[in-house]
Amino acid sequence: MEKPATPNALPQDKNGSTQKRKLLSAQELISQYESQGLDSQQASIKVIEELQSALFRVISSGRNRKDKLMIETSKKIDATNARLAVLDMKVDSKPGFGETFAIGVASGVTLKGIGSVMPHVLEGLAQIWGKYFSPKPKSSSSGKKQARMKYCEDPDVMIEILRRLPLKSLLRSRCVCKWWNHLISEPLFISNYTLCNPQHQVSGFYMQTFLFLSMNPELRFIPCTDQIDAAPSPSLSFIEDENGVCINHSCNGLLLCSSFRCCLEEERKYYICKPTTRQYKPLPRPACNTVNGISIAFDPKRSPHYKVICICGHDLLAKHCQIKIYNSYEGCSWRDSGNPFVVLDEFLFNRGVFWKGALHWVGKGKFSLGFDVERELLFTTPMPPILEGWAERRLGYFGESGGHLYLIEIYGPQTTVFDVMEMSGDYSSWFVKYHVDLSGLAAQYPSMIRYNVQDIHRFVFSVLHLVHRNVGENEEEAILVLHIPGKLIPYNLRDNTLINDFDPSPHLMGMEENLGLSYRWESVHPFSNTVCYI
Repeated sequence: MEKPATPNALPQDKNGSTQKRKLLSAQELISQYESQGLDSQQASIKVIEELQSALFRVISSGRNRKDKLMIETSKKIDATNARLAVLDMKVDSKPGFGETFAIGVASGVTLKGIGSVMPHVLEGLAQIWGKYFSPKPKSSSSGKKQARMKYCEDPDVMIEILRRLPLKSLLRSRCVCKWWNHLISEPLFISNYTLCNPQHQVSGFYMQTFLFLSMNPELRFIPCTDQIDAAPSPSLSFIEDENGVCINHSCNGLLLCSSFRCCLEEERKYYICKPTTRQYKPLPRPACNTVNGISIAFDPKRSPHYKVICICGHDLLAKHCQIKIYNSYEGCSWRDSGNPFVVLDEFLFNRGVFWKGALHWVGKGKFSLGFDVERELLFTTPMPPILEGWAERRLGYFGESGGHLYLIEIYGPQTTVFDVMEMSGDYSSWFVKYHVDLSGLAAQYPSMIRYNVQDIHRFVFSVLHLVHRNVGENEEEAILVLHIPGKLIPYNLRDNTLINDFDPSPHLMGMEENLGLSYRWESVHPFSNTVCYI
């Protein structure tokens, strides 16, 4: 199809000189293109392209000038292009009504911000952009649309629109303009959005292994099913630390990291980071010589603020520990919580689990330890008895999933047979939730069998994490993620079968089967892609 003639060419007189006349308005330009056979949308896009070209020619003509107007104009044009790129990305993703309306608002704000620089050009551009989203200005609904756009200046209306966006679209919307970024960053908005869009399931989990002579540990992120778009980058290179960075703990979308290779504890630095937005904040170092464990407590459904709980060894009293708390709401310093307490059993303070508003540390004796973060109270919970004939507890997994606290202990002689236990809501006892038999799995994957060894060491596997996923409107299924040499296996706990539609093994590319197991549950950090800002 031939390209239509440009309708705004200036007429010439008989002598060939150009006659001066008033520039056509945006509506007139569109009308002329429509008279040549283009529909309203095509005509609008055509005029936008021409006005953009004219605008850039004006800017380019002033490149050799030193005046301040051209410099400021170029900066604003660059900012406009960046915002339009975000809008193009949203249009390509076929947004719904709420997102489409939001795009129109953003475009209006963008154009209005530059209108003070070149009003004679951008006024027409703003009219065309409005026609692009409402290509029938003569319809009876045009007045309603104009009235609807007036609501864009009302922050309450915009908050209601943004609150209904999916999480991925909401995070992108922060790049549209400063006003949107400010609205989305408000603690009250974050709290309300979290209540309306609760994240009961993890988006995936980080797996961390420490390599000899490597400045940073090796990180892999395993996305859970239906959460691929929410996967953050596995790299923490955006945190600037000359000693490298490793993950200490994770909780509801926030990571607690620290310096990796430090000869002295006083050289270690701690950070709170949000990997999806690449934000991080250095924390002051706790005033103690020994850090037995450090964990983060964050519940976005209750508060946009987080707390960091540090278990410090007491400098004067043997077998005593002191809890220190850093509160993001209170300021930038640590404070003691309560008095030093005696530690007689062995607890995994470096592997805290946040559940029901408390941090829990599994014990290898008769009790586990809990700490109510809000009331700042320590309490103990019972552990199941150690299996008869065994001198020590054999922990296979301890973690939270789907609002439940789980424990796995693997004894023998058949290590492929074990129970998944769940803590009761009143902390009174553990009960068997699932019974697991991996004998069939071992027959299907010979790489997990070793011969000429004791039965207790015959089967090579480890439990990495227990995750929940939706299989219906009101139904969930529990998946046990197993690690065998060179592969991850998703195992359905409800019917003791393998899951075919969830294969995380491609994320283990480069791992050889003969290297054995590279990960255990202690090196896995679940991650939920929630709305939170540091």
